[in-house]
Formats: sequence, structure tokens, C-alpha cells
Amino acid sequence: GRRTRRGGIDLIVLDASTSEAEAITLATFVRERGIRLVMNSGRPALMEACHDRANQLLWKPFGRDELEKAVNHAFGSDTAGQRKEDPA
Repeated sequence: GRRTRRGGIDLIVLDASTSEAEAITLATFVRERGIRLVMNSGRPALMEACHDRANQLLWKPFGRDELEKAVNHAFGSDTAGQRKEDPA
């Protein structure tokens, strides 16, 4: 089952379209606090840079089902960098 912290944040879905430095800084901050993280981007370099900082990496474009699966995987695993490979 999902563990929910009272009054806290359990998971963040981060659109990593911002600068690479900002995305990496935020990802590191979030992971150090035990918050689950799903990052999404269409930029291969950014996805590679964040590989070990997110529970799930999700390539753009993606649909609702893919997002739901990524969130469920993030809650169900402590392994960082699980990803849906770029279909291109």
C-alpha cells in the first residue's frame, strides 16, 4: 500500500523543461528528503543527467496511462532512474 505522511508531500511530478541546473538541484533536494519524484522531459541530455535522481523518468509526449504507471512505480520502488525509453 501507499504510505502517506500526515501533512507532507509524498510525490512530485516535475516537468524538467526548466534549466538543467534547476531540475537537478530540485531533484536532489526532493530525493534527500525521501519524497518520490517522477520527472518528465523530451530532452535526452536532461533525462540522462537526472537518471539517478528520480524514481521514474518519463519521456514526452506521454499519456495519462503512462503517467499513472510511473506514479505507481515510484511509490512501489526505491530504485532510481527507472524509465520509459524514448520511442524515437
